[in-house]
Amino acid sequence: INIPYSNLDSRLGELEEYKERPVVVVCKIGQHAGTAGRKLRAQGFTDVRRLAGGMAEWSGASLPVVKGKA
Repeated sequence: INIPYSNLDSRLGELEEYKERPVVVVCKIGQHAGTAGRKLRAQGFTDVRRLAGGMAEWSGASLPVVKGKA
């Protein structure tokens, strides 16, 4: 699920079914992902992880990226 950080508060309801499942939060460099992860934990999400370094480090390490409609 792709939810921009600026829309997270208004779209939390879309994530309700994932509260008890592992959730990985990703952003461009990892900064917003940390804040988003804390918001999710505060809302009762039990297993929230952040991709350290974000997509910038992931792509920089030549790891696979699938692009398409978000």
